[in-house]
Amino acid sequence: MKVAETLLQFHMHVAAPDGELYEARACGSPLPGGTWQGWIEFIPLGGGEPLRSPRETTQPNRADTEYWATGLTEVYLEGALRRALEKPLAVPVPPRQPSVFPGPAPSTSILDPFSVYEKGEALLRRRKPIGRIRRKHGRKYTMRREPDGSSAGSRV
Repeated sequence: MKVAETLLQFHMHVAAPDGELYEARACGSPLPGGTWQGWIEFIPLGGGEPLRSPRETTQPNRADTEYWATGLTEVYLEGALRRALEKPLAVPVPPRQPSVFPGPAPSTSILDPFSVYEKGEALLRRRKPIGRIRRKHGRKYTMRREPDGSSAGSRV
């Protein structure tokens, strides 16, 4: 089992909004995968229950987590104390609503290219004409089906 440890104990005391003073300590512990997490613990100077902030950082290793702790300022520690004093936000989760339909609407595409590929070129040759087709240089052609089943195009 990997144990959390105090990485740095700060010499300055941190004041809470109500004026109570706390001793601050930067702590850390390894996470699965080898990275480290860091948080701040606050010990009230007048006695009482210690507090801790939520995770304040994730670093690649212990040395980087310790380096992070050395850069924390008094203002940062005051903010971390406020975060430690706040109760976690309760986010209301609405009840799940059943779907009105069992699935999506049917495809409205005229020609599904994936379906055509699966069914083969013969399907395209059997289909009825789809109207006018623009060719290179903007000329229009109309495709029509001849009585013998062949297709023919005429320039419009």
